[in-house]
Amino acid sequence: STLFPYTTLFRSYKMADDLLEASYEIRANNFWFWLKATASTLLAWAPRYLVLNCVIAAFAVTSLGLGEHIIAFARQAIMFIMMLVSPTPGSSGVAEYMFTLLLSDFTPKGISIALAAVWRLISYYPYLLIGAIMVPRWINRVYGGKKQLENEEADPTANENPSDSDEEEVLSTSNQEA
Repeated sequence: STLFPYTTLFRSYKMADDLLEASYEIRANNFWFWLKATASTLLAWAPRYLVLNCVIAAFAVTSLGLGEHIIAFARQAIMFIMMLVSPTPGSSGVAEYMFTLLLSDFTPKGISIALAAVWRLISYYPYLLIGAIMVPRWINRVYGGKKQLENEEADPTANENPSDSDEEEVLSTSNQEA
């Protein structure tokens, strides 16, 4: 237990070194690499942010022009920044409140909270459902489920690296000789 802070510190330094090395490698790339990287990032993230515009456009009283869509998108950016500092898990409640506060002028009166719920049902809750299905499977795959945990509890040395135990034997033999 006394080694924990040192291993954490070592891992932090290792991660920092890896990040620095990756930044040197990425920096050497040409303009076309950066253009493709930017385009793929925009293509990956734009649909996630445009879901809200689609929900608003579907229920808007009047047709929304490009200017209104840009304003809705900008307000959504403000809303996402506010959601980052939300004290509730997944910004529950805060997201819906911010929706009614910032985007109610685009929606018919009285249905802003319902549209906020529709927006969250489309853009947030599927991630929770997929995570609830995927995470247990991932844990089972990575950590081997109950069998591996039971084996480790029964024989804690069963999963040691053989080279580690050989190294310990050499060290103990050399300590006895000295």
